[in-house]
Amino acid sequence: MERRTGKVTDLKGEFGFIASDDGERGIYFKLNWFRGAVPTVDDLVTFELKDFNGKLQAHRPRLITDASSNNERGSSDYLLDWAFLGRLPNTLLG
Repeated sequence: MERRTGKVTDLKGEFGFIASDDGERGIYFKLNWFRGAVPTVDDLVTFELKDFNGKLQAHRPRLITDASSNNERGSSDYLLDWAFLGRLPNTLLG
């Protein structure tokens, strides 16, 4: 899935909204969807855009920092998806 970029426009407790660089506004996210540091208003982020029952959501959001923009290696969530499904131990063993 293609990653998009945008800016955090609003935070309300446990969730917030992003305006994407291509004009979409009001893209919903939860703060706990971020791994590591959580964003503040006006932070730049990257995310996968998904439509959930007609409402846009930012999945797998990440803060854009100098370090992350220069080194995207190791940022895949697929390994974590496998771990959730119980496949990680089998993958590591052999």
